[in-house]
Amino acid sequence: MSFSQHQADDWSFSLGTNLINNIGSQSPYNSPDDWAFKHPISATANKLISDAFSADLTLSLNGFNAGDKVDGRGTPQDETYFATDIHANYHIGRDLFWDHRSWLDIFVSAGPGLFVIQETNFSLNAGAGAIAWLNSDHSFGIKIQSIAKFALDKNSADSSHFQHHVQFVFCL
Repeated sequence: MSFSQHQADDWSFSLGTNLINNIGSQSPYNSPDDWAFKHPISATANKLISDAFSADLTLSLNGFNAGDKVDGRGTPQDETYFATDIHANYHIGRDLFWDHRSWLDIFVSAGPGLFVIQETNFSLNAGAGAIAWLNSDHSFGIKIQSIAKFALDKNSADSSHFQHHVQFVFCL
């Protein structure tokens, strides 16, 4: 999701925080009671594939405190959340809205994921986000992103959820 605007800078890394909404309320934003923010660390490595496409690998750590809601039910003990996701990203702003020199880069993403709360579960993910570039050579920016994670094992306590990221992006 994070990438440089120049072909020479085809790798970028981002580091920041994440928020989990386990959709006990079925709403990605309206129910703060369902949000997890225990060890909210996320990191992404991104490779620019072409002018409009990139691929990334994201690792996330978070957790739930005992009594926090997971799918509308309280957890009996502290739970750690770990996820790894691989996404293909299409940077829509380049083709639809403005040229590659813009300070704002809007993208959509999709791909598989793996996450663990109480059990291991696989997911199919779809999301969107934006990078606000903070300098003229697009080597440093701030990324925001929301991802819907659709669990493949819907009978597990580790079910579908949303994950939101805010990260600082550094291009190499």
